[in-house]
Amino acid sequence: MERAGPASSVGADRFGIKPLYYRIERLDAGFRLLFASEIKAILAVQREGARPNLETVHDFLAHGQLEHNSDTFFEGIAKLPPAHVLLVGRDGGTELKRYWDYEVNPDLGQVSRVNDQRAAEAFREAFFESVRYHLVSDVPVGSCLSGGLDSSAVVCAASRLLGDGRARTPTARQWTFTSCFDDPRFDERTYATEVAKVTGAQAHYTFPSAAGLLAELPRCCTTRRSHSPGRVSTRSGA
Repeated sequence: MERAGPASSVGADRFGIKPLYYRIERLDAGFRLLFASEIKAILAVQREGARPNLETVHDFLAHGQLEHNSDTFFEGIAKLPPAHVLLVGRDGGTELKRYWDYEVNPDLGQVSRVNDQRAAEAFREAFFESVRYHLVSDVPVGSCLSGGLDSSAVVCAASRLLGDGRARTPTARQWTFTSCFDDPRFDERTYATEVAKVTGAQAHYTFPSAAGLLAELPRCCTTRRSHSPGRVSTRSGA
């Protein structure tokens, strides 16, 4: 987006589930606002070559800090914080404004007064609604399935919503991805397989190893191009 006159604005969702990266480039007359959900899209069109943000790289390698600010590994490219809008003025100046924040429930201190059945029903309703929001996609959806309680609950809820037609996805069948290990102390394949069987999910199993990680690391870095943890949420996403 090239601008020399009217102001521009872009916004991120409330929890930052869908990332939004941006860069302001100065032009001879005005400026250019670049923004995308992946850094590599900005790198493909920016006028200057990619340069590392050495301070951010140092913070990550030396202290293990992740997303402690809006900077990325690339100089001049920032990540828009969740629940914020980026306002870009006519002169290319930027301002961040928060448009939403958490609301503290005043009844949290009265948990003991809540009926167990009512609490369970309220949790189930909120849980299903959250999963339903995450199923909005134009490609087949997938979930990481370890076989534990949390991931199994998500997969089962997604299966129910997909089967009832309450999810906006192109298919009614989800994909599951499970890490497997030869050591039975760490392998939960039995439970994951049972969940996939009950829900009718298309199961995928992978056997991670140190050698495999080293072999895939360059491709992972190319795909991610940022220091934020990846989320496998759709067939085409990372």
